[in-house]
Amino acid sequence: MVSYHDGSVTIYQGHVLDVLAQLPAESVHCVVTSPPYWGLRDYDVPPQVWPATWSGGCLGQRGRTISCTILDPFSGAGTVALVAKKLGRLGLGIELKPEYIDLAARRMPLL
Repeated sequence: MVSYHDGSVTIYQGHVLDVLAQLPAESVHCVVTSPPYWGLRDYDVPPQVWPATWSGGCLGQRGRTISCTILDPFSGAGTVALVAKKLGRLGLGIELKPEYIDLAARRMPLL
């Protein structure tokens, strides 16, 4: 289920395996994430938000013409999608917890 979409970024709410099964084949060009490490990620504490100055190696440099879609299957607060948007890429996120999707949605217009 799409929970957020702004033309550059789409964030799905749901289990990563369920959402991935619905994405079209070959629609993702790069995956960047910080996975939950099989239960070691604690969703009951305030989110740790990465700085949006982080650029992630495979996202490329601003100004380069690269048409690609970046996926973060454990998107949390949406930092990977935010940086993808900032660099002119399409960002897809998948997140289980609605409160993290709300936080990510609040961050997107800050660009």
